[in-house]
Amino acid sequence: MISGALAWLLSRLSPAAIVAIGVLVFYEGVPVVKEIETAVPIVRYVPAVGPLLDDIAIGRVERARQAGHGAGVSEERAAWVKAAQEARDKAAQLRAADAERKAEAERQFLADRAARAIHAGELKEILNDLENAPSPDDRCHVPSVSKRLSIGLDKAGRASARRPANGE
Repeated sequence: MISGALAWLLSRLSPAAIVAIGVLVFYEGVPVVKEIETAVPIVRYVPAVGPLLDDIAIGRVERARQAGHGAGVSEERAAWVKAAQEARDKAAQLRAADAERKAEAERQFLADRAARAIHAGELKEILNDLENAPSPDDRCHVPSVSKRLSIGLDKAGRASARRPANGE
């Protein structure tokens, strides 16, 4: 019967397709077998058939997951939890350092602003004193004269104040 089914399967499918199906069944399992075990639970307790049906039903991937689930999962999970806790602690330290740096910058800014306000107040007092103080002489209030005009007036003033060159 098995050789007849195999001959029928070989006549319908190529050898590559049969290998692909075999690999798929080996790694992933056949979900229909689980339903057979559920429908007829006594089959599971038959010595040769029960383990074979389990192997066919769950596949290699699920067996590896189940084997690892009990063995190293708790240690790996503990390592992940520890790493996550260390990351949270480091982030909290960085946030605290950042908050302290911001607070220090704010204190420095407020101190500088207070110093500038005192300096600005002193400058306003000095300007008020200068505006209200009497000037020592009136030359400070003489309008300015352009350089060209000043040079021209200077030459004219010297020419009238000079003595003649021939000694008169």
